[in-house]
Amino acid sequence: MRQVICMPIAVLAVFAGLIGPVGAARAGEPRHQVELMTFSSGEHLFTSFGHTVVRIIDRERGTDQSYDWGTYDSSDPYLAPKFLVGKLQYWMDSQTTARALRRYEHQFGGAVSQELFLSVSEVALLLEHIQQGLQPENRYYAYHHFVDNCTTRVRDLFDDILGGALREATEGHPADGDTYRKLINAAMPTAPVARWLVYGLLNGLIDVPLDRWQRMFLPAYLMDELDKLMIETPSGEIVPVVSRRERLFGRAPAVPYPAPSLLPWVVLVIGVLFATGWPGLVPRSRVGRIATGIVTTLWGLFGGFYGAIMVLGWCVAPYPETKANLNLVAAHPLLLALVVLGPLVACGRPRAGRIVRSFLLLQGAVLLVALAARGLGLFVQQLEGFALPALMAVAGTWWSLSRQRTAGS
Repeated sequence: MRQVICMPIAVLAVFAGLIGPVGAARAGEPRHQVELMTFSSGEHLFTSFGHTVVRIIDRERGTDQSYDWGTYDSSDPYLAPKFLVGKLQYWMDSQTTARALRRYEHQFGGAVSQELFLSVSEVALLLEHIQQGLQPENRYYAYHHFVDNCTTRVRDLFDDILGGALREATEGHPADGDTYRKLINAAMPTAPVARWLVYGLLNGLIDVPLDRWQRMFLPAYLMDELDKLMIETPSGEIVPVVSRRERLFGRAPAVPYPAPSLLPWVVLVIGVLFATGWPGLVPRSRVGRIATGIVTTLWGLFGGFYGAIMVLGWCVAPYPETKANLNLVAAHPLLLALVVLGPLVACGRPRAGRIVRSFLLLQGAVLLVALAARGLGLFVQQLEGFALPALMAVAGTWWSLSRQRTAGS
């Protein structure tokens, strides 16, 4: 099954009169009309970034085609593993604009169309690039969420058509302190759990300030930068590259910034309640011992498997953002040992309790060092959302174990 879900996808409904038959060119009209259609975010997680589509109207032939780079096979049973190892293929797709809009109708909140002021030679170069891109040997590519997605492909295409003008106007220019983390926050304001889990798999590169060129991996920023871009015509006149902008449907694409996520503090409270609350307050009791063992086991399951995914991303995935991930100080495969030791703690095995307490002391020391280094500014990765809850869980579980010591432990 073919699916169009890209880092950014967002689309509009077709209203009567918006998309109609394409007639022959009137006297004085150029043959081709080129538009960038930018679609605002939808309600589904996978449509939260919006989408970018290139529309080309050929008045001489009476055609109205749309082109995008956000199609993949959603029925592939190996979708997730392929994405992890960098083998997930996206491809360029072409369809009539009317069909494209019907396809996106129920997925997105709105759309804006920008008609671009391009010379005859620039349009010819655009058509040449598109025809080359549709060839079987060229249409497929390995998707990358930040640097090679359905919007960056369009950004690079128009930059090439405009002789590098878009890159020149944006590369090296600060993007108001934006980072990939901030932009993920902005694009996923209603999915704090998913956001938190995504952050755990990514390293400090998502906390490095971006320039305006890099920020155009999101459709709304490509749209805004084209609105600002001025170009020189063959006659030497300086004009905006966007000659007309029209809201086609719903709300205009934008990236609203949400309030800071409260999830790390929620996790912190839960960790305190479960790890240092009732298990430790019922010392030397069967109920408290079993509760402490269960908490230890569950922590080992989550932290161990999640840490294993981090290690896999570091060793196997081609993405720079998954290498050298400092969140491994909070969640790592060694925690899987707690899956074995937790039940033994629940059964009152003194040696298991001693091993877990020693392990927790070492884990706590590592977390304290990492948090201190972060506080001193020795690295940029914001690991507090994982390291602080983990530290509290370490302290609480150690205290609970100490309270639940059985004879001889």
